[in-house]
Amino acid sequence: MNEAGNQFTPANKLELMAREPYQAMPQESVTMGFDSKQGFELMQRGATLLSKSTLVPKEYQDNLPNCVVALNMASRIRADPMMVMQNLYIVHNKPSWSAQFVIACFNQCGRFSAMKFRWANRPADPDSIPDNWACQAYATELATGDEISGPTITIKMAKKEGWYGKSGSKWQTIPELMLMYRAGAWLQRTHAPDISMGLRTAEEESDIIESRRTDQGTFVADAQAKTETRVIDKMDILANKEQATNKPPAANDVAEQAEDKPAEANDDDSKAPTMSELIKGIKAAKDVDHIAELLDLARGIKRQDWRDKVMEAGRIRLKEMLPNTEIGVGHRPAPVADAVGAGDSSLFGDD
Repeated sequence: MNEAGNQFTPANKLELMAREPYQAMPQESVTMGFDSKQGFELMQRGATLLSKSTLVPKEYQDNLPNCVVALNMASRIRADPMMVMQNLYIVHNKPSWSAQFVIACFNQCGRFSAMKFRWANRPADPDSIPDNWACQAYATELATGDEISGPTITIKMAKKEGWYGKSGSKWQTIPELMLMYRAGAWLQRTHAPDISMGLRTAEEESDIIESRRTDQGTFVADAQAKTETRVIDKMDILANKEQATNKPPAANDVAEQAEDKPAEANDDDSKAPTMSELIKGIKAAKDVDHIAELLDLARGIKRQDWRDKVMEAGRIRLKEMLPNTEIGVGHRPAPVADAVGAGDSSLFGDD
């Protein structure tokens, strides 16, 4: 019965339902993550969808675990998953960000003004790179109005840390951009490490660890990569070594002379391997470290044509062991800049 004492009938029940629309029970929203079963299932569904896309980088295609990791990182930093996938690199099995992504996140976090850069001793000639060329990133903290600045990055620092002299180093070809990337990354890490979750940039990891970038855009960095670089450099040294005082023999010289000639002829009749022994050792080598040792011994060979034979054997064997590595010729020494003059303590005094 209702308040007026009338009994409910099917007709007035329908009328009551028409006057009072049905209100659904509120549902709790589910957030992707590992902290709940629903969140984990939602993350798996999203990762499955992304892994089937041809627009994501190759390291995520048909790779559900990688997509789950990317979604988790995107959730933690509140970024778009696709943007995270495009800017997350794996170097030495460690995730790392691209430098431009770190700078972009810093600019859009809402806590600081846009990042800016100040320079000192910028060269007028791009081919002349002074050691005291310096860059510093800075910004304004919006809550307090204070200026914050990161560590000063110089070419001298890059050389001392070993970044500049590495084979294929971008510090030699685009030093201005590398200075900005490193200065920006270090400003973010010192004043807002939560933005990158403490991860270094891919450029930093590549500078710190001997690595190479594959055709898929990922970085390969391991002990073998370091040895590969060392072996290739040794082959370059052999290729560019000056001709010895003894000229190459005539075409009709017998090959037996080369086989019986030791790699180094010392007064104490050292047991240096012959050219043929070095070549046999290279052909039987099981790893690139062994090849590197044999190439070291080949540097003592006096005649250029014998060194060339050892180098060619090393190139062939190395190509068999590392089919995806380009084995070239030509040593790549790092350019030597003039020493830093006085005035390092006031790098930004006039800028």
